[in-house]
Amino acid sequence: MLDDNDFQSSDTMSTGDGSDPQDEDMEIWDDIDDTTPGVELWVPGTFFDRLNQFLTYSDPMCARYNLGDIPPHCNWGPGGRGAHLQHENQVVQVWAVGHLKSMLFFAADEDPRPHVRISLDLVHEIDIVAVQRLMSMANVVPEEAPAIFHASSAPSGSDCLQIFRSLYDATTLFRAKHAMVQLNPSDIVIGDLVLVETRIERKAIGQQCRAWGTWEISFTLGAVSRLISRVVVKKETPEDTFRLTL
Repeated sequence: MLDDNDFQSSDTMSTGDGSDPQDEDMEIWDDIDDTTPGVELWVPGTFFDRLNQFLTYSDPMCARYNLGDIPPHCNWGPGGRGAHLQHENQVVQVWAVGHLKSMLFFAADEDPRPHVRISLDLVHEIDIVAVQRLMSMANVVPEEAPAIFHASSAPSGSDCLQIFRSLYDATTLFRAKHAMVQLNPSDIVIGDLVLVETRIERKAIGQQCRAWGTWEISFTLGAVSRLISRVVVKKETPEDTFRLTL
């Protein structure tokens, strides 16, 4: 669970000196180097300080890391926890930040649970390298790590037929989940800059047996928090001419 330490949004959303904020944005974009997040051009320069907090945040006490800072000496858990990547006997929680590329909800006849699969265009080069390193931990190493970050989840337990609802608004504050506004899936826009919380798991492939034989790596989705909304032009809603009351 997340602690109650708030990630405050920047209180300098304007320059405060009477200059045009767009001028400031242009100055930031003119100073791009290898560490500059690869965000889309509509993201304001005034958001970069807050964005950097998410890209660099780690809490070793809770085994919570951004993608680029996952310790190299992690290992798979013992016994029944062998599917989860752990660090000092704690399941590793991973933060990934990127622009939303897709969010798919689906089910199948053989598995009616509503699965969700989210895809991100990561904004930090070191995060992309980290994903490639993590994928190399698989027994069967993929020929090439995907250019897009993927995480997926399926519900379990008594709520196994409920659609994924761990969507939160962190455009102003990021804090413990119970203190954040929960979003509907329709509130999320493709292109939004989001924080995705995941766990790293291995899934057995090939012959099914109690011992780990061959496996692949995947990211299990825990929560999605919107950091900044993409600006979109809303279409006018057609007038509803239905006159009856049923």
